[in-house]
Amino acid sequence: QNGPSATLNATVGLRGQGAQLSDVHQRLERNQWNMNIQVNAPLIDGGERRSQVRQQELALEQSQTERELLRQSIVLQIRDTLNSLRAAERQIELSQAALVVAEKTFAREQQRFDLGLSGSQDMLTAQVQLTSARNNALAARIEYYLRIEDLRQASMAELGELAEAPGN
Repeated sequence: QNGPSATLNATVGLRGQGAQLSDVHQRLERNQWNMNIQVNAPLIDGGERRSQVRQQELALEQSQTERELLRQSIVLQIRDTLNSLRAAERQIELSQAALVVAEKTFAREQQRFDLGLSGSQDMLTAQVQLTSARNNALAARIEYYLRIEDLRQASMAELGELAEAPGN
């Protein structure tokens, strides 16, 4: 209990004499009455109230600090995810360029093979390079979509709100 309080007590006593119970009120000997009021008001609480207020202030400051740290962490996570997404976009562009080169190389080797100017080993090498370039292009797209999902999770955005893959 931190604030003041008050208590009121009152008693009334009557005593009388008589042969019958109904005679008692006619011959009263003594009226007794008593009333007291008790008031409790803490003048000194030993600093308890001030301590409680300070504890609440410290709890509020800690909560605000934790909230700010969480906000900064989320912002950093989104920035890192955006950087990863941009790197994945660049990787798609590079893998697309490598795929174009591998397709041209394969087409050139196919022509040379058809003309009898190169052997099956050269043709096989060009085909392996083309397959590798296709796999790299696919892996770059997959990586890009994974980074989009990371961004969606970090920002709590819906997929439709995020950018579409380059080259679509």
